Amino acid sequence: MGGIQSCLAPAPYTALCAKNLDDTILSYYMDLASDKFGGSIKSASDQYFGNADNLIDENDPQEDEEELDKDGDRDGWQSRRHVDEAWTIIKLGCDGRLYGFDINTINFNDAAPLTVTIEASPSNQSRGPNKWVTLLPNVPVTPNQHNYFLLGVNNESYSHVKLTISPGGGVARLRCYGIAVPNWPQNLKKNVNLASVRKGARITRWTDTQNANNPNILMDHGKTSEDGWETPHSREANRNDYVVIQLASPGTLNSLVVSTEHYLGNAPNAISIDGCYSVEEDPAYDYTADWIEIVRHESVEENAINRFNVTNNKKVFSHLRLTVHPDGGVQQIMALGHPYVHKEQKDENVLQVIPKEKSDIISSSDESVTPSPENYDTIVTTSRRKRYRASADKAAQAIQETMEIKTRVKRRQITTEEF
Repeated sequence: MGGIQSCLAPAPYTALCAKNLDDTILSYYMDLASDKFGGSIKSASDQYFGNADNLIDENDPQEDEEELDKDGDRDGWQSRRHVDEAWTIIKLGCDGRLYGFDINTINFNDAAPLTVTIEASPSNQSRGPNKWVTLLPNVPVTPNQHNYFLLGVNNESYSHVKLTISPGGGVARLRCYGIAVPNWPQNLKKNVNLASVRKGARITRWTDTQNANNPNILMDHGKTSEDGWETPHSREANRNDYVVIQLASPGTLNSLVVSTEHYLGNAPNAISIDGCYSVEEDPAYDYTADWIEIVRHESVEENAINRFNVTNNKKVFSHLRLTVHPDGGVQQIMALGHPYVHKEQKDENVLQVIPKEKSDIISSSDESVTPSPENYDTIVTTSRRKRYRASADKAAQAIQETMEIKTRVKRRQITTEEF
């Protein structure tokens, strides 16, 4: 990954020398501007030869240089000729942090702009996007290809993006890669889906390398089976593929929902769900993370919404592991519960669940059922500190044993050499 780097922009950027998204770190993030994710065009200065809606189309642009190399025929957003610049404002599907862009100019040869500027509007502006921060300042783009840019460290959350091209021309697609940032109300009246990609949930580990590395099962109900996750067939042995989901926020769970809608004849026989708490994005790198069984190998109905109640609704989880037995398709998983927030106290390991109004405790809907108020008391994770100490002692003991073995081997070598 080499290229142009700027240290003058508010968020330093690097132009990535890559032809495919999978060759970049941006493949790890979501396209927050995609219409599938809920992105929309708010306004545009000029759409004479192509609507700005094409910029956020989740599908890649058609590639046919002969048929699509005329004004008005290209698959993308295109302004009229002889304008100094053109711009469009995109509302992201949800507030989020931005880590990079793909300015796709496929089929735009002589019609591609020379330079592009991308600005973003910070979240939580009461009167809409009235403040803009420049993320890519007048950067050059190459015609008829992907132009990937990686941003530097920037923890600001944004709600809108403004794309400006100069001179007027066209861009096929604009991908805004980042992570959704949840904005939870202080008093939640009902459960929220902590496994929603639009709140920031992500898949961080998967065994089905062909199909599982996508956020489909974290999105709202799909229209066909292609919108979910379907594993390959088990042949000689059961596959039992799984995905690890980092929840949008750690929290307590009241119920889990696994949808097999649109899967007829190819739904799994059963599923199992485990949970853990970890500060790592992938608990595989956290030797202190303990997986706890939440749903034990329960059968599921095909083309149906399967609900499972969580008995231990005081336990705080940050990750879920969904396993399908032996194989099959899942449309969506939902984790209904309440997030917690860190409580500013001397003890950094004290956690507090977002409180709930007393009037909201009683509800007839399953989705709105919540634990009693005592479940929202401060959770002091003393046991977690003990596990850290126990793990550290175990690691120290293992290192000591390894050193002793190496010492014994070295002594044998010395003895052998003497004889």
